[in-house]
Amino acid sequence: WKQALPKALFDRLGLEIEEQKDAIEVDEGSYRLCEEVEYSRSFPGLKTIYRIHEVTCRAKLSCCKLGLPTGHSFTITRGSGSDTVVTEFHWRARRDIFHSVVRNTRHWFDTIEVEDPNQLDPKRRLPVPAALSHPQQAATSPRARRASALGFGSTVGTLVEELMATTRGDFERAQNAARRIREKSYSCKHFYQDCMAAFPELTLYLGVVGPGGQSTAGTSSGRTADDEYQRTWGALLAVYWLMRLDIDGAQSFCFGVSSDDWAPLDAESRVPRRSREEIEKRGAFLAQVEWQLFRDALVAAGLLERKPGGDRKGFVHNEERTLGMLVLTAIHDIMKIDALRPMVAGRREYCGFKNGELITDHDIALGYILEFHPTALPSFRSLPPKQQESVKFTQSNMEYNMGWLVQAEAPPGGLFKKFREII
Repeated sequence: WKQALPKALFDRLGLEIEEQKDAIEVDEGSYRLCEEVEYSRSFPGLKTIYRIHEVTCRAKLSCCKLGLPTGHSFTITRGSGSDTVVTEFHWRARRDIFHSVVRNTRHWFDTIEVEDPNQLDPKRRLPVPAALSHPQQAATSPRARRASALGFGSTVGTLVEELMATTRGDFERAQNAARRIREKSYSCKHFYQDCMAAFPELTLYLGVVGPGGQSTAGTSSGRTADDEYQRTWGALLAVYWLMRLDIDGAQSFCFGVSSDDWAPLDAESRVPRRSREEIEKRGAFLAQVEWQLFRDALVAAGLLERKPGGDRKGFVHNEERTLGMLVLTAIHDIMKIDALRPMVAGRREYCGFKNGELITDHDIALGYILEFHPTALPSFRSLPPKQQESVKFTQSNMEYNMGWLVQAEAPPGGLFKKFREII
């Protein structure tokens, strides 16, 4: 990236190599590398890994070519002839950006006045447990040395097994969560406490602490390990709320819960402090979304069942299916942690990855562990066989990425090819 940065600054801002040292300050500590897996826009149907390098650069006040220090507009011209591209840049004061956010240039969007962000509360984040320590014997084994030489990963997936062997989960608490998830008296706080006690795999999202005390918490998503932990908890809470749409789930799904008693919030809640725009968006979603579609999806998934005599409008929930869903949600993204991803071993290939090759797709990596090391993850190991098969099906049999669908990141052919074959 250090060789590519000067070229990018020249191509985009017109700064010659010799001008960049005096004009730009590069914060090397901000550098991060992330990978995005999606289908190529140039070659439809070709699954591609994009490696994206990000680094923060700050313009120095002495750079006249960029309109400083006066902050006047400047124009950059690239190309020649019919390929000429002219880009005009405008400086704006930070306070102007905060107080007048233009959402879109289309005529039906208006300029919105928002509060000073310094007066708003940050997004709530749950406390994180300590990262697990790398077992000393694994660190010195031939397999671990080979994986270490490659930078991350383990050859046969035993690192996850050894890490999980040092933890203990109370699977009865998971069963309790699945059993009581639709009880009115079973609060969001109860659910959180049960899941924390039940799923030791949640600690895997925080990475691994090596024998020397160094942390290996890199992720394939480009997000921090803490971000992946928070996102997983967001998914678990979403399952809890969606299963309770006719109780308090819809309101909590839209406005969240309080930080003390975990009671549902609403538009009148004074804490946390949110912008008027955010509160209006949350309220509009609560009032306008077709919640019945969510319930229909839960029924189709076998989580809810329409039965005479069922609670609240004739619905009962399938405890075993719900338990499988909670386990899948808890473990689904653990293979985004670089240090945990396995290598194919003892077979010619697995889902397109050859023998000795690191499995870079986190869904396939988890599928590999579940298929060939089914006892590695305590929560999965404790599931009934039928739910184990359902979880394995979602990870490696379907080759389906929900994120690609909801974010329109892949053409239909690549997204549904395997899905259609199975159906």
